[in-house]
This record gives sequence, C-alpha cells and structure tokens, in this order.
Amino acid sequence: MILIIESGSTKSDWHIHKSKEEIIKLHSEGMNPYYHTTESIEKIILNTIKIEHISEISQIYYYGAGCSNEDKKELILSAFKNIFKEAKIEVQSDIMASARAVLGNQKGIVAILGTGSNSCLYDGENITKGINSLGYILGDEGSGAHLGKMFLNAYFNNKFSTELNNEIDKFDIKLQEVLDNIYRGEFPNRYLASYSTKIAKLIDFEEIRLIVKDSFLQFFKNMILIYPEHKNISINFVGSIAFYFKDIIWEIMDELNLKKGEICKQPIDKLVVYHTDKWRDMRKTFLTIILFSALWAFAQKEAYNIFKKGGEISSYEAMLEAAKEYDIILFGEFHDDAIAHWLQFELISDLHKLSAKEIIVGAEMFESDNQTIIDEYFEGRISESNFKNEVRLWKNYNTDYRAILEYARENKLKFVATNIPRRYAAMVNNGGFEALEKLSKEAKSWIAPLPIKYNQELQCYKSMLEMNLPVHNMKRNPENFPKAQAIKDATMAHFIYKNHKKNSIFIHLHGAFHSDNFEAIYWYLKEASKKLKIMTISISRQENVNIIEENESQKADFIIVVNKNIAKTH
Repeated sequence: MILIIESGSTKSDWHIHKSKEEIIKLHSEGMNPYYHTTESIEKIILNTIKIEHISEISQIYYYGAGCSNEDKKELILSAFKNIFKEAKIEVQSDIMASARAVLGNQKGIVAILGTGSNSCLYDGENITKGINSLGYILGDEGSGAHLGKMFLNAYFNNKFSTELNNEIDKFDIKLQEVLDNIYRGEFPNRYLASYSTKIAKLIDFEEIRLIVKDSFLQFFKNMILIYPEHKNISINFVGSIAFYFKDIIWEIMDELNLKKGEICKQPIDKLVVYHTDKWRDMRKTFLTIILFSALWAFAQKEAYNIFKKGGEISSYEAMLEAAKEYDIILFGEFHDDAIAHWLQFELISDLHKLSAKEIIVGAEMFESDNQTIIDEYFEGRISESNFKNEVRLWKNYNTDYRAILEYARENKLKFVATNIPRRYAAMVNNGGFEALEKLSKEAKSWIAPLPIKYNQELQCYKSMLEMNLPVHNMKRNPENFPKAQAIKDATMAHFIYKNHKKNSIFIHLHGAFHSDNFEAIYWYLKEASKKLKIMTISISRQENVNIIEENESQKADFIIVVNKNIAKTH
C-alpha cells in the first residue's frame, strides 16, 4: 500500500492507496516541523492511522509546510521511520506537492496561498528557483494569516465604515482575546488565518475587497514578479485562499497581463494520481471504463455534439462559459446515458474550479427526507456503508451518481436532496393534491408548500395523458398521475429555490422531462421569482450527431446530442 500525505500548518490529508478501487482518506492536524517535535508528530501519526495498516504500507510520500529546509525534512523523516520501519519514505516540501499536483511534468510557476504563502519555478521535474519563505511575521503576503492580520489591524484601528463595522460586530471579536491568541497562543498563524472565512463572508464590501486585493498585490510583487520567466509561462495556485478568492487573483493577473494556469484547492487527489500512474487527465474523472468501452467501436465517429437553442452548433467550453452567468442550471438527463453523467460531473467540477460563486448541487435522485443522512455523511459522522444502507439509492447510483456526490463531499459543496419522498407522490397519484393535507407538519416540510399550484395546460402534463406516459416507480391513475408528476416538479423547484442564495450557482440534476421546453421545474421556479436567471440543458439521441432534429432544437438553452448507438449504463 502507498501512503500519501499533504500537510499544511493547520491540517493534514492522508490517502492510503490500497488499490485502484479503494483509497482510505484520513485527516489530522497539521505537522509543520517548525511548530512540532519528532515526538509530537509520532503521536499524530499513531492517533490517525490504524495499527494494522502500519505493516502493510510499503511507500510513503510526505509533502509538508516547513519542509524546504533539510533539517526540518529530517525531523519529519525520523518521526515516520520510527513507526514505519520497513517503508520507503520520501519527504518533500509543500511547494513540490503543489508543483506536481497542478503541473505534473509541465513547466510553470506555482504558488501556495493557504495559511501561509510561497512560490517556485518548476521545470516539470525539479524546483529550479524559489523564494525565502519568511513566515507570517516577516512575510506570507497573500496568505490567510496575512489577510487576517490586515483585517484585524483595520478593524481595531477604526478604519472601516459604520455599515461594515456593524456587520463585523456580529462576529463578537474581542481585542484581548485576539491579543492572547496571537501573542500567547500555540499557533498564532492559524489563528490569524481563521479570519479568512469571515473576510470571505464580507467580500461584497468594497473596503474588504480592497484589503484582499492589496494583500494579493504584495504577494505578486514579492513572490511572482521576481521570476524573469513570469511573462512567458503559466502561473498556478494551490490552497484554500487562492481558491475562495480566485476572482480577485484572476483580476490582478488580467491587469498584469499574466498567463493564467490552474487554481487547485487541495493537491492531495492529484498527488495520488501522480504517484500511482493513474490516468493523468483529471477531466476524465469517472465513467472512464464505461465510456471507453462504449466508444471504442466508434473511434472514427463523433460520440456527441452540443447545440444551442435554435440549432446552432456549440461546444462544451461555450456551455461552461454561459453557465457562469446564471443563478440556476437545470441539467436534464437520460438516466442511463454515460455521456450526460460525465458532462454533469465536468460542468460541476469546472464551475467549482473556475467560478468565484459558491457551487450548490441538487438532484432528483435523492428524496428530501434523506437530507439529514446526506449531511451526516458529508460531515463525517457516518460511514459510506451506513449512508448507502439508510438512503433510498437508485439502482444506478454507483455507476452514474456516486462520483458527483463524492466530489461534492470531498470539496465541501452543499448537496441538496430535492425530490419528494416517493410515498407522497404515490398519495397524489391515488388521491390528488388533497391527500397531502392529511400529512403531519414534519411530513409537509419535505414537500412543496400547500396548496400546490398546478397548470394543467403545460404541455409536459398534457402529454402524459395523451401519450399514456407512466410516472417513475408508480402505478398510473389516469385522473391524477400528471398531478403526481407536478408534485415532484413543485417539490424539486421548492428545494432549489429554498437553498439557492446570492452569489451562488445551483446545479440541479434530473430527468430531462422535468425541464424540457422550459416547463415543469422551470415553470415552478419562475412562479417563485421571475428574476431568477435559469439555464436549461437537455439531451437527445440521434443517429447523426452533427445536426439536431428540428423538433429537438427548441427544448433547452443547450442540447447535448448523443449517438444513439452508444451503450447505456444500465
């Protein structure tokens, strides 16, 4: 087994790679050798990893803050050697972790913006130039600690407007408590960096934005522009500060005419890929096997194309760029379509990487009364096996939806179960909307507010009667089954609207029927607020993917046309 650790000053991520299918993910406090002894690091190791795994691990790759100095590397190495006596152990700096994660074997400049800050020039194999990292007292410009220091200085010196001060006062920041933590606390750099979350919440205030920009400008001056090569190669970032304030970083890079690279929040997943020789292109994230097996026979044919509403051919890049400007993305799918699920994953992960807005994910495939179970799993309170046993998962969860949910969990994205519990949809199918009035107060909290609006003239509901379409997993009642569909749409729209917030993008996954032709969920959302900017994506299957059939070209803002001969996921 291979153990890969990426450790900052605040926290450490541990990935034990047992096989291609199984990676054990663990977390511990940070292990910066400037703040720890060999003994304290050994204690962290033993508190984190199971004893039975110690003898099974043959290789360890440790990347950590404070490990640029050979003496500090040796301190970390000694701690791990004392416990993993037979393992091959490599200790590298956190900046090397960042370089390998975002650049692989490519040349570029890499910067860390987390609790602290750092940068280097990487030639695709080695770090050829670097800076003297001076720590949070003398340096660390652009870091969480630096932002916290500038924020607290301005606040306690009364440099903020009354309106901003009133907002900050809600945090109940006490001067003596701040001073005690900085001058007497065990980890003052972490304490200062903890204020970055408050700064992020206040970023709409121009005074706060200017503080962040000033800190980043100091960072660029001292840690990026010092490299003569900075004009000709990409500049890449790793760390939570870079990730959450990426829009300001991009703004500065545009002003300085610098080449944008990648911003990665956590390098650990890419380090697993780097060290296990997995597929290096992280955009091909899931369903690789099923996609390649399905597409192999069509190697000389196009598998899909994307069209704009009206029939103009488009691209994934255009769809992604358009999505950044919307409040809500309604992504309709065929539940057994591998390409749709792959593009859903790509859109979510790319928006997460590239948009300054918060990304929220919701899905028809999870029923609203399971929200607590999802939250408990995301918070690490229950195991994945417990989660799977408790939630009413669709049969194709593992092949089609698990990767999306796990991406959201690992990247701390809010994931919303939006669908009505199926038993209540069945009640409507049997007894109409009136049957819901008998539900308890708790049960009513899992559905759209009563009374339910219902537009029987919407074509999506009329066609169910005309075409005799069944409602998913329910026996058909001719009089009520369009209403059973409507209660699903109304409930999904309700939880989308309830969980959407300012400066966010809510991406919702559902069967295409639930948003095609700008009806169903779309209609209910517009009933809730005409101001919502909603983009719809749908899917179509055709023999020829180079044109879109006329009757399919108007049903969404973007339509993915997939070769109908591609194998289904189930």
